[in-house]
Amino acid sequence: MIFFLKEKPASGTHISVAGFSSLKIAEKRLKKQKIIYIKEVFPMSNTPNPVYEKLMKCYESFRSQIDFQPEVALILGSGLGDFANDIRVTATLDYHDIEGFPVSTVPGHAGRFIFGYVGDVPVVCMQGRVHYYEGYPMQDVVLPVRLMKKMGAEILFLTNAAGIILAHNHPGLGSTANPSTQDIDVTQGLMRACEIMGIKLFDHIIVAGDDYYSFREKHAELYVKREESRKKEGRETN
Repeated sequence: MIFFLKEKPASGTHISVAGFSSLKIAEKRLKKQKIIYIKEVFPMSNTPNPVYEKLMKCYESFRSQIDFQPEVALILGSGLGDFANDIRVTATLDYHDIEGFPVSTVPGHAGRFIFGYVGDVPVVCMQGRVHYYEGYPMQDVVLPVRLMKKMGAEILFLTNAAGIILAHNHPGLGSTANPSTQDIDVTQGLMRACEIMGIKLFDHIIVAGDDYYSFREKHAELYVKREESRKKEGRETN
């Protein structure tokens, strides 16, 4: 929607031309610039918004099956799906039972909403999420968050794999847990790769029989140096 002045402004008045969703909003905003009278030139488009329509269709499908209003939403990523087992569950809803809702295709993602309570707080959990790399358009990737907001959630917790611990063994009788040259090279290479991706490598543990070797224990100064470097760059280390 575009507006313009019907009358020529006084000398020295600064003019801005802007788009607003309604004439009332435009009048309020532009009054600060001493623009008293504005006229609508082009009406607001009535073109349907397919993204919003899909959201509402999913919400209506949810509401027809579940009577629950969460205050908090949690998205449980890989490795945290079992957290839902600690919730006092009142209802569940599979993604494929929601009309038009994207379905998880990644192993380990159960693909369902869980409704219940953590303590006295009503929550909705996504046990599994959808990803852009699965082939979904971005509007479908963010659709679950919009839907949980529509359900009533005001707080969102996102979880993801932010750190890793590597472990491997040295098999064979008489083997020791001491790292080989290749073990050291691989560990250093993985530390650099993890830094680039913003993932913390907590440790690399080698096991041999009843013995073990921890890079973090044996080379603590290397980890401390890298963590200090990350802090200087303003990156999270916890």
